[in-house]
Amino acid sequence: MNLQQRLEKINSVKDADRQRELAQAYIARLRSVAKNAGTLGEKLAMNDKVKAAEMVLKQLRLMAFDIEDAIAMGKKPASLLAA
Repeated sequence: MNLQQRLEKINSVKDADRQRELAQAYIARLRSVAKNAGTLGEKLAMNDKVKAAEMVLKQLRLMAFDIEDAIAMGKKPASLLAA
């Protein structure tokens, strides 16, 4: 799930916290799959997915205050990417 998709699901501060938790769980699942992958190619492909998921989580964390401000002003957090 990319950043845009996660931001679209956020309507409250609680939703933002939940999306961060879900992103962390998704990374853990991807790491587990990568560790159990059979071939080196599969492991490398899964590691690329892990890196992308980690970047989404990092962006969510960096945008935490902006997301809270957008919610307080009655805007959708997804609109932050257009700005």
